[in-house]
Amino acid sequence: MALSTQKGKDRVYLSLKRKYEVVKAAGCGAVLIRKLAEVFGCSKSQIGVILKKRNEIVSQYKANMANSSVQLKKIVDDPSQHDFRGSSGWLTKWKQRFNVKRITICGEYGDARGETVESWKERLPQILDGYDRRDIWNMDETGCFWKTLPDKGFARKGVKCKGGKKSKQRMTLAFFVNAEGEKAMPAVIWKSEIPRCFKRNVKKNLPVCYYSQSKSWTTGSILDSVLSSLNRKLSSQRRSILLLLDNAGCHPHDLQGKYSNIKLLFLPPNTTSELQPLDLGIIQNFKVFYKSRFLRYVLARIEDCETVTDVVKSVNILMAIRWVSEAWKQVKPDTIKKCFRRAGILADDMAVAHIPDADPFEDVDENAAALQELIDAHSGGAENSCHAEEYVEGENYLPVCFIGSDDDWEEEFMETLAAKSDPSSTEQESDDDDEIVCIAEVDPPLKISTFSEALTQLEDVKLFLESKNCAKAKRLGKILTVLLPAAGVVQTKSSFELT
Repeated sequence: MALSTQKGKDRVYLSLKRKYEVVKAAGCGAVLIRKLAEVFGCSKSQIGVILKKRNEIVSQYKANMANSSVQLKKIVDDPSQHDFRGSSGWLTKWKQRFNVKRITICGEYGDARGETVESWKERLPQILDGYDRRDIWNMDETGCFWKTLPDKGFARKGVKCKGGKKSKQRMTLAFFVNAEGEKAMPAVIWKSEIPRCFKRNVKKNLPVCYYSQSKSWTTGSILDSVLSSLNRKLSSQRRSILLLLDNAGCHPHDLQGKYSNIKLLFLPPNTTSELQPLDLGIIQNFKVFYKSRFLRYVLARIEDCETVTDVVKSVNILMAIRWVSEAWKQVKPDTIKKCFRRAGILADDMAVAHIPDADPFEDVDENAAALQELIDAHSGGAENSCHAEEYVEGENYLPVCFIGSDDDWEEEFMETLAAKSDPSSTEQESDDDDEIVCIAEVDPPLKISTFSEALTQLEDVKLFLESKNCAKAKRLGKILTVLLPAAGVVQTKSSFELT
């Protein structure tokens, strides 16, 4: 048990239980008061007072223990007759002792109908007939707060806590997996077309497929672009696949039959929580890995910043994209296969769909243990931290596409028109969003500040080329011979200007 000290005093507060432990330790033999003071971290005079009142402390401790046992037995026998209220610390320790955790109902689980699910699984063998495992794919999106901390945080010792605004930066991720355990490159959708941190053709070399949308949502046009790119790749490989999709609004049914090498198969409404492999543990597994990478970055740099919020501000979308790629690579093929088995996708896997050993959430629990350690370290102890499941599953209901009614379509349309007619507003919004997170990514200062210096450098280059007896140097030398006379320079009092 941690010892709490009062600021400005040497005296250490000892609970009744600790005082009882002091009495027991002193009764075990001839133990010096000095030794007891060292063991229990208090002064010798405090130990002396406790030993003088040993009889009173022992009787009071035993009475409390007996009373607690009786009260607990009464509560267990008849809970309705007692208004028991446990503290948050008591509840945390109780959940840890009995391995109890809160589970958030994912997606459409509460609306899934058993008869619809079973009927679908019975028809699956006929639907999937003729497709190899490697050609049966599933695609799904999920929302992700890419730089959000757990709900409960900490401040460094000696530094006054200034609070902090919870980051609401959100992106949408799209994943593709097949029944053989293979993964395709994930797609990332964020609001800025070219963020400030995308420099020097970074966008072409990203480890993900990057798309932009003003609200970071998936749209029918983005899905069409993703599938068209995938279809071209499959066509070059002379390969055809079956792609399972849910009935989200961003998955228009009129895309069926548009692609030569992709057959779209939409799952029944309100059944994705039981029939879609990505919803059965793959996405949760990915998010555990991503959150772990993000928290490791925060913890590694907290000592260099005044608050943890300052560390979060240093995270930009490019860093998040790279963490997405690395976390996605960590998802094991066996986890993906378990999810396909649990969904009953394949006929020969129907018999093992409900075997506990094939439960993909076991992989999530194993990886969540490491995430929990990082959350505890971030929060300053297990008693002050939230659970890993709550940290990850809190994003399950993030919208990935526009969900509206016919009444507000006009307002949405006018907002889109206004944004397109005023490009400066979109540019300004992106600049504001990245002003903090990308502040370190600025162009290096130029080593040449005047035209005179530039021309001097060009003259040196010309002399260097003339000293090299090769065809390439001669060609470049001729170019400079033409350029230098053309770049006439007029020197003014303050600067040099081209004529």
